[in-house]
Amino acid sequence: ERKEGKSKELVNYSIDRLIVRKDGGVAILAESFNRAERSYYDYYMQTYIYHYYYHYGSIMLLSINPSGEIKWANVVSKDQNSVDDGGYTSSYISGVVNGKIVNLYNKAVDEKSPVQMTTVDGMGTQKTDVLFNENAKVVIVPKSAKQIDEDTIVMPAYKQNRFYIMKITF
Repeated sequence: ERKEGKSKELVNYSIDRLIVRKDGGVAILAESFNRAERSYYDYYMQTYIYHYYYHYGSIMLLSINPSGEIKWANVVSKDQNSVDDGGYTSSYISGVVNGKIVNLYNKAVDEKSPVQMTTVDGMGTQKTDVLFNENAKVVIVPKSAKQIDEDTIVMPAYKQNRFYIMKITF
């Protein structure tokens, strides 16, 4: 039922950020997240083996008027799946730059995936651009990123398995 879109529940979404607007309304950012685990006994090694599966899905953005009505609602589609890594390169970083919500994320969790930037303005207009294409072999670590001023985000990244600290200025 969930796969067919008939379910109206948002079970796996958790609110990551609230951005209060000047008019008293609020923008809500939430991401779909799910963690599963599997364990079994390995008779050869005589020990239990544990595996943790991480799924970071789409980002939901809502703008709520001061009266409580939804002004606009957007979804940023992404699908990040990994095993036994704590979701290290999964999720996203959001920032507010020039009145727009900016989201940076790896489209999927591998170096053959593009790094994307989705912006949403105050009217709900959404635009997705490729920050690094798959040929660049760049993977960002969005959970460790920080917006350090009005138009700058600093984040760790890997390029061809080498570690860098990246500064993005808008």
